[in-house]
Amino acid sequence: MKTILCLVLAIASLNLNAQNQIIQSFFDAVPESEDIFRLEISGSILKFALGDEAEGERKLVNKIKAIRLMGADQSTDLPSYALGKLTKGLRSSTFEPLAEFRDGGDKVEFMIRENGKYISDFVARIQDGDGGFFFFSIEGNFSYDDIQGLDLDIDGMDHLKKLPKDRKELPRA
Repeated sequence: MKTILCLVLAIASLNLNAQNQIIQSFFDAVPESEDIFRLEISGSILKFALGDEAEGERKLVNKIKAIRLMGADQSTDLPSYALGKLTKGLRSSTFEPLAEFRDGGDKVEFMIRENGKYISDFVARIQDGDGGFFFFSIEGNFSYDDIQGLDLDIDGMDHLKKLPKDRKELPRA
């Protein structure tokens, strides 16, 4: 019985590592450039930066393991192979679409990866009609309500407010 449990845990940890590897390989494939904004923050750094002031945000921040951001004013600044590999990797892995919105030339896509009844990864890909690109990834252990409650001052993230209150009301393909 112990052998089976160890085998299941080993396979699960390999699967988790493979999913995070998709996002990390995207970050690794995009060269450093002054035209590309990128930021990677661990959960412990966030907790430290938050300090003792914001008690309401602390509950959510305690659930965060890592945040990754990348953006460019022109998606041509990003290697097309890296964007294609990211898109293909996310769609063929255990990430599932949460919602997609189109507004004029803008496209916003939210994807999640679940671990039991919790969301372990949340991804937002935002492409604006002017050619800009923004990618946001958050790793942790969240509920659907936590994701809905994200209040980020990032173009496109306001679409989170359009999600239904109850996740069961999301349309499924």
